[in-house]
Amino acid sequence: MRLRRKIFGFLTLIVGLSLIFPLILPLFYSVEANGNLTNDGYKIFDEFVGMSTRFKALNGNFQPAFANMTSVCAVISIVLYGLFLIFFLLQLSKKGRLPTRAILKSISVTMILVAILTLICSLTFVIMNKITFNEKTLLSFKFAYGTYILLIGSFLTGLFGVVAELKYRRKY
Repeated sequence: MRLRRKIFGFLTLIVGLSLIFPLILPLFYSVEANGNLTNDGYKIFDEFVGMSTRFKALNGNFQPAFANMTSVCAVISIVLYGLFLIFFLLQLSKKGRLPTRAILKSISVTMILVAILTLICSLTFVIMNKITFNEKTLLSFKFAYGTYILLIGSFLTGLFGVVAELKYRRKY
């Protein structure tokens, strides 16, 4: 096993540990017109209690589907990280007949795709759930720390994993 594969593999494992934080940190904050946060934040699979009535009172529709999709992306990224850990340990031990390089590369590419899907879902949730009146925002949402960590962590984990499993060109 080459040194580059080991170094970037361990970087993937270290950065991937950050994917645990979106499971406990809030993903979104709701913000009122004066800029104050209305709660402590919405964590993974939280129920948006009272939000639909607040949006109806302001003649809007509340749509939490993309927030739930972001939560699903957080779970998928931690599962992919666990799979990467298992197959990386198999690759280090050189046991088994599985094509670990191909599996690790596909897991890493999937992590990058999950990061892109997380960005799309979270941006869609924030854009769709904004109430404005006379060009003034009355009620909206913004990203919390969990979303940022999920985006950056899953993208970097996937990127380091892809770099670790790239093919080598030999010069003779």
